[in-house]
Amino acid sequence: MHSRALMQIRLLHGRLLTTSGAALVNPDYLALDPSANLLFFDDAILGGGGGFSTTNNLDEVNLTTGLVTVMESFGNASSTFLLHGLAVNGNTIYLTTADYASNTASTNEILSIPFTLSGSGSTAKATVGTATTLYAGSGADQPSDIVIDPAQDNFTRPAGRS
Repeated sequence: MHSRALMQIRLLHGRLLTTSGAALVNPDYLALDPSANLLFFDDAILGGGGGFSTTNNLDEVNLTTGLVTVMESFGNASSTFLLHGLAVNGNTIYLTTADYASNTASTNEILSIPFTLSGSGSTAKATVGTATTLYAGSGADQPSDIVIDPAQDNFTRPAGRS
């Protein structure tokens, strides 16, 4: 059985530095905020996948301690709903959600989630505020990856799955 953990690897030497044994299901879609010493990711899997229950969490990991914290849990228990793309720009997380049953479902969303930072280094932590829906339903069209272009003050995402 594979271990479901995050690994930090030193790029210069390729050595494993730390692992986190937190109860992760399917960590995916990473967004690094090096100035905050944090890595954000979503931990999401469709219900029944590999015997796991539906999980849709937005998590953070402190890059010094390896401590993983669930920042927000999206309680949608639908077997077709899944967190997807993730990007960070300043103190805002951009997150996409998709409903695989319908490309016009209201749960197809592109969200903007502000966060505040506290601490630094080993005590760095982010706290999320209230999410704002930027696009939903057919306007979001089953979004997946998302990329921020801060110079142009916009984001880009590939077209959805029809």
